Amino acid sequence: MKKIFITMILLVMYTYVSLSAVMGAEIVDIDCNEYDIVAKAYFTYNNTVVRLNDNKIRYFWWTGREFLLYDAKTNELKQSTDAENWTLIDIDFDLKNRISLLYTPVIRFCGDKYIVYDAYFEPSADPVIRGNEISKQSIYIMDSNFNLIGSYTFEDPVTDFEYINGVYYLETSRYFMDENDKLKRTSQVYTSSDTVNWDIDNVLQGVPKYNGIKNYIMPNNELVNYSSNLYRFEWNDIHISNNNLESTKVEFETPPACYYKVVDDLYVTYQNGAQEKSFQASLDGVYFIEILYPDYDGALRDCHWWKDKLIFRTSDKIFEYDISEIRNILNQKCPIDTPYIKLNNSILGFETPPVIEDGSTLVPIRFLFEQMGAQVDWEQATRTATISQNNTTVSFTIDDPTAFVNGAPATMTVPARLINGKTMVPLRFLSENLGYTVDWNEGSRTAIIE
Repeated sequence: MKKIFITMILLVMYTYVSLSAVMGAEIVDIDCNEYDIVAKAYFTYNNTVVRLNDNKIRYFWWTGREFLLYDAKTNELKQSTDAENWTLIDIDFDLKNRISLLYTPVIRFCGDKYIVYDAYFEPSADPVIRGNEISKQSIYIMDSNFNLIGSYTFEDPVTDFEYINGVYYLETSRYFMDENDKLKRTSQVYTSSDTVNWDIDNVLQGVPKYNGIKNYIMPNNELVNYSSNLYRFEWNDIHISNNNLESTKVEFETPPACYYKVVDDLYVTYQNGAQEKSFQASLDGVYFIEILYPDYDGALRDCHWWKDKLIFRTSDKIFEYDISEIRNILNQKCPIDTPYIKLNNSILGFETPPVIEDGSTLVPIRFLFEQMGAQVDWEQATRTATISQNNTTVSFTIDDPTAFVNGAPATMTVPARLINGKTMVPLRFLSENLGYTVDWNEGSRTAIIE
């Protein structure tokens, strides 16, 4: 069977103390369309009334091929390319009822067929509260004309699903609280090339994600720092893999997000709950921008991909962002050829990505050198940074090419810069003066520090 051996990434950017300011990923304010949710029961989207059931958008989908809408009153399933003009679908009555009875049905077009599964057991408080109520769970497979061609029943609830390069990946999980009131889960990944025969994969620790551009991503399936009150948790371990090569752990300045999605060719990470101010987007899953929500009341509920739009739902609003606008900003601020920095066999996930100036790679100083175990001090009045390690001290001032190594002047080819509130320094000059070597891998555009 075709396999993709990967172990990869994701993240959410909150705040981190830099040398000169409290700053997370670069914050971007993008205009979005807003739709009111009326009486917490329905909203109008492209002249189509979308109803909420049990406070969820249960019967409106973007499959990756078209929009689908199920009308519970008429028991009709319809399809559309623009979510405005609808055509009735001829679908088996029994199959239609099965789909409508799922708690949170998901319909995705993958390859040449539709996959239908219940997303009820996404990581949240619900699996802990209700996890013992449902065990075995079926997925349904339909051909491109909505004819049922098969089904498969798993022992535990489905918690994740992806289709990548001809391979179907599916994860089942069982959640529970241990004796210390910590969220725990047992998970199993299955793979299939035809959705009929499913094999247990004992290598993968979760379902991989891939946006079709760069880097397969996947968190370790262990959840940490779970809060049932805040509906939050963090992923314990994150890796990336380029072009199916050996996976590499990523060390981030901030912990990974609770929720993440592949939205067209973007990686999107976010948190549900009250008082959430922003979400994050990335082209590679390593370097992100942070995008602000408009002001809203209540809580952030969920995130959806609807054709060329990124959708967030709050208690009483729908926010609609243009994916192409987010992509354009990412291409400016986190271009796909941004170099990676590898230290201690891990890629460093900086909040502010490295930049190349006149052939020199500039990196954020504090996160890098604290990962090296060096001491970093900052003098705001003169905008001077000092790095100390192993009886070596290097100091330099923003925009001044002259540095001082143990008090002796030394010229840098490019001076330190202040970018997005972060002090950025020439990687090779600083690293080599502290006794490290720096090698450059052009194929992966990675600077390797040893």
